[in-house]
Amino acid sequence: SVVRQGTRPSAVISGGGQTHRGVAMAVTLGLLLLQLTAALTDGNNGFLVDQPPRVYGVEGGSVTLPCSFSYPDHVRPRDIDVFWRAREFHGPFIFNHTQAYTHSHYKGRITFLGSPVQDHTASIRLDHLTRNDSCRYFCRINILGGSNDIFQSISGTLLSVRAPTARPSVAVTVESTTPRGTSPRLSFFEGGCGLVLLLQLISRMVVLLLLLLIAGVVICISQRERKRKAMIHQEAVSSRTQQETQQERTELNKSHF
Repeated sequence: SVVRQGTRPSAVISGGGQTHRGVAMAVTLGLLLLQLTAALTDGNNGFLVDQPPRVYGVEGGSVTLPCSFSYPDHVRPRDIDVFWRAREFHGPFIFNHTQAYTHSHYKGRITFLGSPVQDHTASIRLDHLTRNDSCRYFCRINILGGSNDIFQSISGTLLSVRAPTARPSVAVTVESTTPRGTSPRLSFFEGGCGLVLLLQLISRMVVLLLLLLIAGVVICISQRERKRKAMIHQEAVSSRTQQETQQERTELNKSHF
């Protein structure tokens, strides 16, 4: 939905005396109210500003506020002027790309990404986000030439800025003993590096324990095999000794007879 009017907003952005500014604001407000009623009853007459209902950003980061627009085919603009407002529908202007105007709160933080004449886009990027930037933003289009049509999104885009998510930190301390008996320490306290080092240390310990377990199983099997062979050898020797003893007894008995 858009609100369209046929006067330039320059008196709203910058003006002469306080009286002229007040009259201009009163006239602009009246026209906006009339055009709002017409827009809600008769449609937008081919003038449309399209903005997403909501976007999200992270404190300290950047976010793009998309805006595209369209107008009837019979309109032949001499130029297209883009404005952005904040807070509410009649809120303060924060940016104008043709007059190189940026509100003091957003100074150095707004980059114009649109191509109004060629692509009918008027998007901006807001950098170095703060929690105070969380509000609603409205894109306003002024078609210069002819009737100087002005139209603006009614609902705008709500920007929600959240605090950055804290990264988990892991502290790893490696100790070693030098020949002099001192214990130097090497500490790592990084969001990702410490965790990687800890996982590497754990994996190496697991591999070492598996190797020790396999070596223990091999030694145990070897010892059992040796004991089994020793018992078999002992049984064989004992059996042979018994046979020899029995044979000797038999020969002695024969010699007595």
